Amino acid sequence: FAELAVNGDIPPATGWDADGWDSSTFPDFEMPELSDLGEIITLPPETENLNHPRTVVVATNKGVFYTTTFHETDPVWVGMNNGLTLSDFTAAYLQMVVTPNGSLWLLVRSASDLLYRASSLGGTWSLVADGADLEGGYITALGMNPNAAEQIAIVAGSGSVDESRVYVGGAGGLSAGSSTFSNRPGTTDSIVYKNGNWYV
Repeated sequence: FAELAVNGDIPPATGWDADGWDSSTFPDFEMPELSDLGEIITLPPETENLNHPRTVVVATNKGVFYTTTFHETDPVWVGMNNGLTLSDFTAAYLQMVVTPNGSLWLLVRSASDLLYRASSLGGTWSLVADGADLEGGYITALGMNPNAAEQIAIVAGSGSVDESRVYVGGAGGLSAGSSTFSNRPGTTDSIVYKNGNWYV
């Protein structure tokens, strides 16, 4: 049974002699020499940064828009829907990635899941894949490899069988993975690239 602790249970303070220690100074040591940093160039504060990023968005029921003046108070937005049908850019679910070489990939999830590609900002969309032609149903995820100029991956699954497959490719087309995995039909997934592998 548990017992109450009393002062007699505490061992006496023994061992280190605090009275014999002088902590008022640290021992001397030499700092290593720093290498020459060279000339440091600073920009005048009034210099304007001209490297403004371009911004692209997917607007619900309106399609794809981009701007090169996002840094301004009233940015000018430009539509980028050439090659898409009305049912494409008014779909309930749209997902987009931009690859390092500047190509854009758009996943449209509606009655038929479609994958589009545009070679650059403001370009025309071209149909790359229809979910019905891949695994007979859905394209549930779209991702891109940040370490390659243009490599994307999608997850495609059947509408009637609990199976999905990863497809990887680029402007030249898509290649199917050798194996399938269990995945509920019609779900919305994510696929990311890390350390040489794709993860769903």
